[in-house]
Amino acid sequence: AAPGAAEALPGLPPRVEEVAGKVRALARTAEGCRRVQGAIDEATSEFQRQLIANEFRGHAIKAMRCPHANHVVQKLISKSSSASVQFLIDELMEKEDVVLKVAKHRYGRRIMRQLLGKCEVAQVRDLAEVVLQDAVSLSCHTFGHEVVQCLLEHGTSEQRSRLVRLLARHVPALSRSAVGGGVIVEALLRATTDDRLRIAQAMLQETGLLLLPRLARGCRGHAAVLQVLSELEPSDHARACQILSLHREEMNVSTYGRRVVLYLESVVSQ
Repeated sequence: AAPGAAEALPGLPPRVEEVAGKVRALARTAEGCRRVQGAIDEATSEFQRQLIANEFRGHAIKAMRCPHANHVVQKLISKSSSASVQFLIDELMEKEDVVLKVAKHRYGRRIMRQLLGKCEVAQVRDLAEVVLQDAVSLSCHTFGHEVVQCLLEHGTSEQRSRLVRLLARHVPALSRSAVGGGVIVEALLRATTDDRLRIAQAMLQETGLLLLPRLARGCRGHAAVLQVLSELEPSDHARACQILSLHREEMNVSTYGRRVVLYLESVVSQ
């Protein structure tokens, strides 16, 4: 359907009819984007939502990076079928560097997360592959790390395994990043036991020593650390406990860190 085609169709809900033909212009402002989102909510069929979505064709990337229009794109993804938002994936994949630019964008990364979480595996396979190829850089990026975490949550078992093994090889770089630790936590919580142990063993090397106690002070991080401790071989377990014990004072400052300290105390008392 051509932009504005909705204007000629009878029986449209009032809000859909009101925004027809001017979706992109409205979506660029705070008030206008709320009106368009209201129209999407009021649409009673996939066809009506598609009429709105069609106005973004050829302009999707710009909308993804707009402080207002990105909310409209997110609404379209959440309310439409995965097939109806295929054009968003197609436009992302048109140029080699667009996916990474959007993944690292303040607003664009929200769209990437929704697409990876909503669409069929076959639809986002190439998109996921681009993320995998640059996963270490993205994991250390202020916004990009959220896309990697999303792939760890929604990717196929094969994609998750490849990603976890890649992250395990780059623990030193991730440990130096303010946000990289969060990706490691997600990997530890979502990986298979074998892959989780790969990361744990990397953290026990000289270059990853500071990461383990840092994770232990966080909400999800301490859960990941306790999970790892329960699975390590005796020699690795002893080394991990030794490393953590050196940071007991720092961990005691945190509610979650204290839980790890209690675990260490229980090990000593056994």
